[in-house]
Amino acid sequence: MKKFLKKIAGGLLCLAIMAGLSPSADAYYYCKQTIIADPQSPHIEKIMEDIDRQRFESEEQREQVKEAVSYLLFDSGFSAINQGAFPYYNYNSYAEKVSDGNYTFTVWAAGCYAYAKWASQLCYGDGMSGTKLYIKNENGGDIKSVWNLTPEGVKDFLRNNCQAGEHMRIDYVHSLCFLACSDEGVYFADYAGDAKPYIRLCFASYDAFFNAIRTGSSFWLSDVVSIENEGELEEDVMPEPEPEPEPEITKISLCINDPLITVNGETYPIDALGTTPLIRNDRTLLPIRAVVEALGGYVEWDHATRTVSLHKDGKILYLRIDQNYMWDGEGNIPIDTAPTIIGDRTMVPLRAPLEYFGATVHWDHEARMATITYIQQLEK
Repeated sequence: MKKFLKKIAGGLLCLAIMAGLSPSADAYYYCKQTIIADPQSPHIEKIMEDIDRQRFESEEQREQVKEAVSYLLFDSGFSAINQGAFPYYNYNSYAEKVSDGNYTFTVWAAGCYAYAKWASQLCYGDGMSGTKLYIKNENGGDIKSVWNLTPEGVKDFLRNNCQAGEHMRIDYVHSLCFLACSDEGVYFADYAGDAKPYIRLCFASYDAFFNAIRTGSSFWLSDVVSIENEGELEEDVMPEPEPEPEPEITKISLCINDPLITVNGETYPIDALGTTPLIRNDRTLLPIRAVVEALGGYVEWDHATRTVSLHKDGKILYLRIDQNYMWDGEGNIPIDTAPTIIGDRTMVPLRAPLEYFGATVHWDHEARMATITYIQQLEK
């Protein structure tokens, strides 16, 4: 009989021990921390100042997060300053949605995890990806065991990688909503108390937070923004201003009765036939192809209509033999000397078509030389 009673007593003791080890935030999680319940506490100002230090995808997102954090602390039905009740427990069943009466998000979670997930979606929008970010080792690999962490590594991770509203997970132990870091420690909001859960705002030193992490199996950020707080963002780095490109200038000169054309100091034949510019009705005529090509354009000839077309920078200008006008897509442009054919070469007045394309023409009467200057327009 005594042996039987000893067996029963032993069994009850085992059950009591097992019950004491059942997983819950109260059973496992302990962090030496300060609970902040005063809306005028200087801690509040420190939280908002640190959010200004953190990096976000845009300034609009930073303002959105600051408004969301203020709401989490003061205005939500789960207000952390007021230690608002949280009706989603760690046991019985997962919550599909969490709502404080104003904001409802799908979480598919329970208890502390449900609150941290809900808070991250309040800050960054519904449908956060749940991406995990672990502390890295010296080789860049993920540290997935808390026993490989160091206090310095945890502090650096919190300072460099955490943005307000992100979900921090101590696996098998607790979930928290990260808010900010000071030089002394970390601020977070979390769920407390399984029997009658409420939300609280906490501050813990880095050493205390490190010791709390060591009660779990691994530690990571979830639903992360994935922007480092330290170092320079691409948009923060002011590139060296590129020097303004110098406009390309083309200078062309040619002389009456001279078969050569000079382009930027180099001399070429005007054409293979040795054609030379000439003067008719006090106007210089020449085979225009060499000049237009030197300016970067090209020339086409329509034998059937006896029309020459000049093409440059998307513009087309037409001239017809014996016609005292040229034309483009907008209409006719009068000229005082008509193109003509001399010795099987089409001779075109020099000044009018070149000025149409933006060149300037200078005539030296004594040297009987025309100088053409063209400044290539830079793209804006």
